[in-house]
Amino acid sequence: MAFDQAPEAEQLKLELKVAANSFGDFYPGRIYEITDDGIIVAWDSSGVDTVALAAIRIRMNPRHDPRPTPPPPPPSPAASSAPAPTNGENPPVQAATPSARPASPAAAARPAPDDDMSAALGGILGSVGDKYPMKYSLQAPSKSEVLQVKNELADISLIIPPDYIPTGVDFKIINKSGRPLTIDWSKSYLTSFAGVRRGIIHNNYYSMEQIPAVETPVVLPAGGNGTFSLIPRDGITWVVRPAHWEDSKWIEKYSEILNMSLFFGPDLPNALSDGYTEADKARDLELRKRNVVGKSFKVGIALVSAGKPSVVEFTVRIDSLDKAHEASFLDSIGN
Repeated sequence: MAFDQAPEAEQLKLELKVAANSFGDFYPGRIYEITDDGIIVAWDSSGVDTVALAAIRIRMNPRHDPRPTPPPPPPSPAASSAPAPTNGENPPVQAATPSARPASPAAAARPAPDDDMSAALGGILGSVGDKYPMKYSLQAPSKSEVLQVKNELADISLIIPPDYIPTGVDFKIINKSGRPLTIDWSKSYLTSFAGVRRGIIHNNYYSMEQIPAVETPVVLPAGGNGTFSLIPRDGITWVVRPAHWEDSKWIEKYSEILNMSLFFGPDLPNALSDGYTEADKARDLELRKRNVVGKSFKVGIALVSAGKPSVVEFTVRIDSLDKAHEASFLDSIGN
């Protein structure tokens, strides 16, 4: 939940939990960086975007009800005994009560349908705040805990949302070549765990029809800088939206993009159950670790300076994955 008004600029700070507007709806995230061009929000679902101050709301801290828990309702009164038969008449039929016929052990151990639903809903809501942060390290061109490469052309730092599984890779680049520097998206790439080199897109698109076959290169002036995304072209989940009326306008059929993934397919051979029981959660945590821990992928950023092409390639390894839980008001609903 968030306050329904934009904050003052001085209220913002790094790592502040916010809700920010994207494509007409508010989504949870945190303040990753504050720049002259806007506020960079790292979404809880992974990925980053630059957002204007007017499109940000500060999320409330979870609150606990200070009132005491109400006592349970009193038990229902026992059914009265049936009157004895008189004048030879048959006794009246009486509805069976729990004491009239003991339940079988199997029936006693099986929760009622409403309890099944409550347990399932509680487990699902209780898992909403589960996070699986990953720790990365640079393996090449040098070994480092910092995902950064510096050469005569530029300083480039990778920004990877830590949660399993990120949408893509973001990077910040500073041109220090003393002349214009071009980023060639058609030659940039991501190489997966399985060794598959994949082409990328660098913009957020709403539908598949918006994605060009080749994206226009970006030119950074001397001394310029920018933050960009690298998203694998074939890591996009989409669905066809049929032609329909929307807000009194006729919308032709289009392919809406639902999700984007950095790792997918052969990168993740261990399918998760995504169950809500503690056993399911423990099993899925181990499968997540098997999928990613100790594995490496490559990020290639193609640059052109004075007509000379070059590629800055990062080899990144996932060193660890842990489970964390971010408390929210949904926990109290689940409980």
